[in-house]
Amino acid sequence: MPRREFSKKVKRGAFLRSNGYCENAKCGARLTVGKFAYDHDIADGLGGEPTLENCVVLCKSCHDEKTRTNDVPIIAKTKRIQDREQGIRKPSRLRSAGFRKSEPQRSASRPINRLNFPKPNPKRHSLGLGPRREGDATWRGQHFCLTTAVPNNSLEN
Repeated sequence: MPRREFSKKVKRGAFLRSNGYCENAKCGARLTVGKFAYDHDIADGLGGEPTLENCVVLCKSCHDEKTRTNDVPIIAKTKRIQDREQGIRKPSRLRSAGFRKSEPQRSASRPINRLNFPKPNPKRHSLGLGPRREGDATWRGQHFCLTTAVPNNSLEN
């Protein structure tokens, strides 16, 4: 619903009624051009009509305080109650599964977990079909050994 503003006739009548002073009972400051506002006594969002009886003339500081401390919180609460009564809720948010838990870090008192390395096929090694390329790993009991190229002249020494 769009905000309903006061007509010029209502604004003229409210300014004459205020006699050039802030209509807040605690303030009463002299109004200067451009430093005052026409405000709904009962907020427009709460059903306040744009009539002379509902129009008050306030200085900027009183208008800002009334809007911040009274109007905005009451209108927000009214909307929350209306939404609750009509069954309107916030859209649900999809949640991810999160991050997988990683293995604990290695410390000096904990042995290295070697179960992550694949064991070679025993039939392949018994047939002499083990890795032949440089950089290939072979399983030697409790650890892996890398095959490295050996220069021909180093074997003759």
